[in-house]
Amino acid sequence: MMYSFTDERAMGKQFVFPHCLLSKQWKHRLRNHVHTKRTLYFCECRTDEYARQEMGAFAVKKAELADVDRILDLRRRIAEFETRPSSRDMLVKGMETNSARTYYIEQDGRMVAAASTSAENSLSAMIVAVCTDQEHRGKGYASAIVAKLVCDLLAEGKMPCLFYDNPAAGRIYRRLGFRDIGLWAMYR
Repeated sequence: MMYSFTDERAMGKQFVFPHCLLSKQWKHRLRNHVHTKRTLYFCECRTDEYARQEMGAFAVKKAELADVDRILDLRRRIAEFETRPSSRDMLVKGMETNSARTYYIEQDGRMVAAASTSAENSLSAMIVAVCTDQEHRGKGYASAIVAKLVCDLLAEGKMPCLFYDNPAAGRIYRRLGFRDIGLWAMYR
C-alpha cells in the first residue's frame, strides 16, 4: 500500500510513500489530514502483439509544441480531468526535454482524443492523461492512441506503464496487452 498526500507548503506537490516505510505516528498524521482515498491499479505492457492489432484504423499524430494549447483545451472539456496553472509549463518542458510526448486524433481540425507520457527515461514511460471528448467515446480513438504509444515505446526499449481506476479503461488496457502488477492507494 502507498500513502500519497499533497503538501500545500511544498507548492501543492504530491508525495507518495510506501506503507511499510511510514511509522505509526506518520500513518496517524496522514489519516487525520486525508480527505479522500483513491485506489489505483498499476500495470505494464511487455509486448506490442495486441497493440499492433489496434493500429492503422485512425490517423494518430504526435503533438508538437504548437499543439500544447489544443491538448489543454481538450483536457478542460473533460469532466474527469483537472488542469492546473502549471499544466502548460509541464507539457512544454516535457516535450522540450524529451521526457514526455502526446499523441492525438483530430476530427475536422479539432483534437478529440489524446494520450501522453510522463517521466520517460531510457527504461520506461508512464502513460497518462488518456482522454476522449464525450461525444467521440466508443469509437476506438483512445485505444488507437495508446496502441501507437505502446508500439513506439517498446520499439525504443521503454516499458510502458500506467495507473487506472476505471474498470472500463482497465479492460481496454488489458486488451492492448497491459497486465496489472500492483495496487496503490493515493490519499489527498
